[in-house]
Amino acid sequence: MFTWIKARKSDHRLADKEDAKELLAALSRGESLSGLQRLSELLDDLKIAQGIGVGRMYEIVDAVDRTGRAHYRSASQEFLGHRHQLTTFQANRIWTSAGEYVVQLAEAYQLCLAAFEANASGAAALRTQVVRILGRAIRLRAAALKWDCLRHTTHFGNWAEIYRLYQLAEMRGRVHEKVLLYRGGRLSTVEAEFMQALMLAAASPQALVPEQIEAAERIIASLAGHLTLSNADRAKRPYFFDPASGAPPVRELPGIRPPFTARRFGPGGAEVELRQLLRNAEAGTLPGSQFGLQGVSETVLRTTLQHLVRYWCELPADRRHVRRRLATCATVVHGFEEVAANVGNMLAGYPFVSDQEAWLVENAADGGVGALVKSPHGTWVNVGVLLAYRHPDSATWNAGIVRHMREEEDQTLCVGVELIAQGGVAVSVWGDKRGANIQDDGVLCVWLAGAGCGEGEVKLLMPASLYSPAATLDATLYDRKYRLSPLRLLEAGPDYELGLFKVARRTEDE
Repeated sequence: MFTWIKARKSDHRLADKEDAKELLAALSRGESLSGLQRLSELLDDLKIAQGIGVGRMYEIVDAVDRTGRAHYRSASQEFLGHRHQLTTFQANRIWTSAGEYVVQLAEAYQLCLAAFEANASGAAALRTQVVRILGRAIRLRAAALKWDCLRHTTHFGNWAEIYRLYQLAEMRGRVHEKVLLYRGGRLSTVEAEFMQALMLAAASPQALVPEQIEAAERIIASLAGHLTLSNADRAKRPYFFDPASGAPPVRELPGIRPPFTARRFGPGGAEVELRQLLRNAEAGTLPGSQFGLQGVSETVLRTTLQHLVRYWCELPADRRHVRRRLATCATVVHGFEEVAANVGNMLAGYPFVSDQEAWLVENAADGGVGALVKSPHGTWVNVGVLLAYRHPDSATWNAGIVRHMREEEDQTLCVGVELIAQGGVAVSVWGDKRGANIQDDGVLCVWLAGAGCGEGEVKLLMPASLYSPAATLDATLYDRKYRLSPLRLLEAGPDYELGLFKVARRTEDE
């Protein structure tokens, strides 16, 4: 009875091969973020779909992966290449869409693995694909961690799942089996994919800006063949992870023994290769195109390599200053003009309506402070940002730079700020006949106070793009004129530069 009714085997929109081909082709031609969101929905629906065999499930996930690859690449390039031009809404949309997509894709591959492990109907079809699925799932989980790093938060990443995938490969004895994860790529192994995730975490990405995090990920991928977990030299394995806890990997500290279930790791043979890459970068013979980073500057590439060497290959530096526990509020401002006016004590001349914020300082040292920032404050914070802060019992504004940050689950930011000067003096700066592009009325800069300079040297806080290694500057301070000869650029950010100059008093004839 009712034989004219054709019952569908599954209600999932990609269950039928012809329907799937048509729908995915349409999504491939659409806008990238909308495409990623639709693909994420399709992957999420797969978790509750009925009547799909294991073999067909893998075909669907693989087809979605191939369709979404161009969209994902486009979203990543938009986020990193135009970060400073994006509105907060645009940046949030890209970050959320890309992060959710890689998580859904990883979970879909793990769903295939779970069905295979349970010996579900048609599981034999995946027997030759298990290592590829494991490698792809780990790579996607590592990508989710990277998207967390780009925002210094813990939203998409899940170390427990990465550990579980690696242990599954270990139990099957397939961690070293080489496989081509994607057409056009390089042969890889489950261990190599796992080590790339570990080594990026070991590089303290919370102290890097997004462009450096992307560069670090590409550099580490190029060194994947030299990264092994089985390195027997304990001195070369200063980090450990504990698969029983699901916590991120950390560096072993003197006097604190890792848990019994922990396992050590380090750069192994990648150290020699990394140091050679750094020598090439410092010599100017290392193109970013070697890592697929055509748009990345030589400075970003060099500083990223220096950072990796410091964290992978060298002993951690001792703290230069004793850190004291505090519980006090500090007033904070940001933006070059705000910082210059406050640190340079020029509020009468520059009467800004300051967008001040109150931060809770939980620890302090002579070299800086650690602070907690509660939402909605701190939305502008990023590594390398210039700010000024003042303690409640002080009239002096301190200039500082954000060195590291992370976001807790309750949206509280933990921010580490390096002190670069305790106050300063506002100065008017002009360019000489050869040099800087400065208007006739000069530019407001700050002659910074404090140590760190040699005799006859001064640190000058300047607006962005003012420093030139070939151009001297003239400065007026307390009606006295000085000649500033550039020595080197110490720091640079989106709206500021910090330069070191040789200072000499100008005579009336000059």
